[in-house]
Amino acid sequence: DINIRQLASSGVKDIIIAVGYLGELIQNAIGDGSKYGLTIKYSYEDSPLGTVGGLSLILDSLKNDFFVMNGDILHNLNFNSLFSQHISNQADITITTYKQTHNIRLGVLEVEQEKIISYTEKPSKNFIVSIGVYAIKKNAIENYVRTKEYLDFPNLINKMIKKDKDIFSYMHNGLWKDLGTTEDYIDITDKLKEIKETYPEIPIIL
Repeated sequence: DINIRQLASSGVKDIIIAVGYLGELIQNAIGDGSKYGLTIKYSYEDSPLGTVGGLSLILDSLKNDFFVMNGDILHNLNFNSLFSQHISNQADITITTYKQTHNIRLGVLEVEQEKIISYTEKPSKNFIVSIGVYAIKKNAIENYVRTKEYLDFPNLINKMIKKDKDIFSYMHNGLWKDLGTTEDYIDITDKLKEIKETYPEIPIIL
């Protein structure tokens, strides 16, 4: 609901939600989009097709450039800024990225032929990660998506990189939370009031 409200406020007029098991519950809750001021349709997958494979069922309905995004994230991404950069770069795909620090709670050793050459206690390492929001040029992926064939995003991106396609990063520096596990979801719901106060632009309804 929050993601749809954000897309609507960014000017998006048409949304297709890919659903599978219990998808009718999502459809009953969200509806046809009229309450958001846009149109929502649903694409049912008999078996999981992956983030990209599901596009094979709706290719004829896609715009020349469009968003693909996960439905289980909380963020304050500026969709208009992302799309503007995507068009300006004439990108085949623009991946929204985020700098994330991972802390290792153990001592990490570097070993060469059984000899320890370094010992670092509880190190941290920075990664650039995908947050699950993409801007995509339709004709850039038509040659890679096969009808009802499983295809996930890393596989697609690596194939396109080998073909020297134009894949760009859009760095998001604001809020991003992954709600992909029960623990993550519970943690976020406990903090919704605080998040709403800190990020009033996110349409959280308490």
